[in-house]
Amino acid sequence: ANTGPRATPEWSLRIRPHLWEPAVPGDIVTDLNERTLYVKFFPAFIHLQDQPVLVVGGGEIAARKTELALSAGAAVTVVSPEFCPTLQRLSVTRVNACYRREQLLGVRLCFACTDDETVNRQIYRDCEQTGVLVNVVDAPHLCRFITPSIVDREPLQLAIASGGSSPVLVRLVRERLEAELSPELGELAAFAGRMRERVKRRLSSLSARRQLWERFFALAIDARDDGEREQLLERALTGTASAGELIKLQTTGNRDDVTLGQLRRMQQADVVYYPASPSMLPLVELARRDAEKRPFEDPESARSEAERRVQQGERVLWIDPPSLASRATEG
Repeated sequence: ANTGPRATPEWSLRIRPHLWEPAVPGDIVTDLNERTLYVKFFPAFIHLQDQPVLVVGGGEIAARKTELALSAGAAVTVVSPEFCPTLQRLSVTRVNACYRREQLLGVRLCFACTDDETVNRQIYRDCEQTGVLVNVVDAPHLCRFITPSIVDREPLQLAIASGGSSPVLVRLVRERLEAELSPELGELAAFAGRMRERVKRRLSSLSARRQLWERFFALAIDARDDGEREQLLERALTGTASAGELIKLQTTGNRDDVTLGQLRRMQQADVVYYPASPSMLPLVELARRDAEKRPFEDPESARSEAERRVQQGERVLWIDPPSLASRATEG
């Protein structure tokens, strides 16, 4: 039973290993179960331009959260009896006072950054009751959202998180990516964004546009300026469009057995045909998220449809039933 403090939100969450579970109305999170390895969050980016964000706390941690929100264009209010030098310099609304529930009115996001655990928990409870997304620093079990580690090549952004299980590993991964990803990647992404409408006018098919961008990025990944990128885009546009292709995958059905080469090919498919079995879903998830998924029970009729789509210029991934793949391997 939950022996912690009580509150009255209509909906809350209790942590279980590896997943969120709806809690009994009125329960609040107290402590992580000893068996809990991490908190699983839904990955998303939030548009905060001119949106109200509340930061409660006046120290350097609050300052870092404030700077992050400001970088997204948010209108930030910071509440604290006193403010560190960094917060005093930032262009924010400073409220020299202690936290009160009414300060949440109209707020999109809230950061609880005080050094008082009781206050942080109260902020969590108030946000739960008012529907404000909340982040309590150093307490992933009291967070409705987290701020991941970021590799920024604006407008290209990479977010890295571990659900609170290993912040040091996240930092090391970010440092490696920072060293390996060229600063020009952001300029390349911005150029592609400016060219999207032009490409749409030239190519009406979604599949054709996807293949065009793949050809372009393969050519332009090391381009140094927009003049060179312009030439390479025109080269990609005037090149011969790729023909349709049937990509066959023989597998045991276990996603852990997929090789890197197979994974790369899976990511190229426009549509995926696979046996209609729940056990196949983890494997199918390795394909591109926006690829069309087509489960089949009758392989013969599905194969005829797949071949027609190949003739129409699409790249089709065909996943054999595991039993067939196993026999092919044994043979």
